[in-house]
Amino acid sequence: IGHVYLFSIYLQDFRGTSAKLTGLTQAPQAVGVFIISSLIGRRLYQRVGPRRLLAVGVAITGLSTGAFALSSAATELWVFGSLMLIRGLAMGLVFVSIQTAVYATTSLADTGRATSVFNTQRQIAFAGGVALAASVIAAKVSAVGGDDAPAIDRLPAYQWGFLAMGLVMLPAALASWFVRDEDAAATRGLA
Repeated sequence: IGHVYLFSIYLQDFRGTSAKLTGLTQAPQAVGVFIISSLIGRRLYQRVGPRRLLAVGVAITGLSTGAFALSSAATELWVFGSLMLIRGLAMGLVFVSIQTAVYATTSLADTGRATSVFNTQRQIAFAGGVALAASVIAAKVSAVGGDDAPAIDRLPAYQWGFLAMGLVMLPAALASWFVRDEDAAATRGLA
């Protein structure tokens, strides 16, 4: 979510892109999530298991997010759209795996509490991502003279923000290796 916030500001405030074009540039991410989570994610989950899907999904999400840091003021929008599609495909792997694996060992009686904890943690993470992105941009833009500074001087603020959003995924990629596929065996249709 921090990336979505940062990318919207980058396109609209820094590059002067309209809200409509910003939304269209981000739309491939939703398409990628749909393709994986709705069409092929279940089969992948059953075959591969949550640990590897989470690790690969989070790692690719982090790498594709960090790749935005390589952009320039002249980077074509189709490049961003392609990166958004890659992010969406990777996030689809994460969504399928995490939603299923989280509740794999939760009893029916504890499902309400588990859902509350999961959703609260997710909302805190969303807010933390936006706060981190905003803090990086604010600090870097302020260091070059604020919003009145020339665009070329403000570009590194966004690049650092994209890099921070990519790097914040690293602990999640590492943590995903500790998910035990055996704990989720029942959700995969395994004995």
